[in-house]
Amino acid sequence: MEKACLEKNIYNIKEVPKNLIISSVDLDDGTVCLFSSMAKQSNLKETRQNYSNKVKYILDAPIAKVVRASCSFPRSFFAM
Repeated sequence: MEKACLEKNIYNIKEVPKNLIISSVDLDDGTVCLFSSMAKQSNLKETRQNYSNKVKYILDAPIAKVVRASCSFPRSFFAM
């Protein structure tokens, strides 16, 4: 992922030229994390807040880490 980002000269989600929202969930507390390139749209929080009271908007993060976070899943352990 980092290689693809380097080829496009995009290092941070705020540098993505199109509107983009990538979601992820914090497994510790259930907070929905919305990584967004739409920092200039002031109504982003107002229009999305209706979905949950546990929403965190992140407008500044490395794009490779954002994509990795969106497709990660926790390890599963089975009782013996």
